[in-house]
Amino acid sequence: MVIQYKIDTPGYHQIWGRVDLSIKPCRVLEWVTLKVDPQSEAAKKQVPAAGVIDSRIAGIPPDAKVEFEARQLNINSNDYSDAIPHLEKAISLYHGSAEAYQLLGRSALQLNHGAQAESSLIKALEIEDRMPKAQYLLGVLYAMTSRANLAEKPLTRFAERDPPESGCSL
Repeated sequence: MVIQYKIDTPGYHQIWGRVDLSIKPCRVLEWVTLKVDPQSEAAKKQVPAAGVIDSRIAGIPPDAKVEFEARQLNINSNDYSDAIPHLEKAISLYHGSAEAYQLLGRSALQLNHGAQAESSLIKALEIEDRMPKAQYLLGVLYAMTSRANLAEKPLTRFAERDPPESGCSL
């Protein structure tokens, strides 16, 4: 199996590539360095970011980012009921946002909406299974609803992926 990718982000040179996944265990980690396009208007207006970015995150459309950022203000002020509509709209604009599903699950869990929290956290992990916070929250939800047999797997995965000093909590 071969995956082709193309990254076209305002302010940066376009990048494309091809990755061969046919060799077992069929997992690949592709590092991409975005280079600033000095000719673009976006590059002239802002300082380029440094560090590593997930291609799934880089592909989030601008309108979905606006909704996602609007929810950040609500969650920072513990206003989970106002965060939910923003997260739902961000998800409707971009279905691949595991982070939005995770935060929707967290918000629903805080509001005791167990079914919505569970489905959102499961969806987040379907998109990106390496999210320790989503694993933790799903394990806690299962434990809170007397399903210890289901809680073991996500809590074990959380422990494997998140160092003990992280202090992960709701």
